[in-house]
Amino acid sequence: MTSGNGHGGRRRGAGRSRRGGGHRSNLLGTSSASLARKYTEEAVRTVVAIMRDEHRSASARVNAARKLLYRGYGPPSNHPIEVLIPPSQIPELPTQEEIMAEIKRRGLLPIIERIAEEEKLEGSAR
Repeated sequence: MTSGNGHGGRRRGAGRSRRGGGHRSNLLGTSSASLARKYTEEAVRTVVAIMRDEHRSASARVNAARKLLYRGYGPPSNHPIEVLIPPSQIPELPTQEEIMAEIKRRGLLPIIERIAEEEKLEGSAR
């Protein structure tokens, strides 16, 4: 559609108005965001009630919990969290001897012995 000058493009008066601070309610002269903030505490209590209501569906309860976490902590980070542990607190891995001793203590035949037995059987069958 043309703008009246024979060329296409922006029309005078079209689009969103340039007044700042978001939309203002004509009736009260306040922004819709400030009106919504008035009910923040009640909204959070409602979400908590939904989350705790065992008669609600699991998806409704999880959704309520997510909304609370998002409001309290913001969106989850996509960055890995690095936790630095002092070397003195890193558990030591068991040695091969300790692993073999535990397998024998439990009465399990070690894999190495099983493989050796299977190889003997295959060799004698040839």
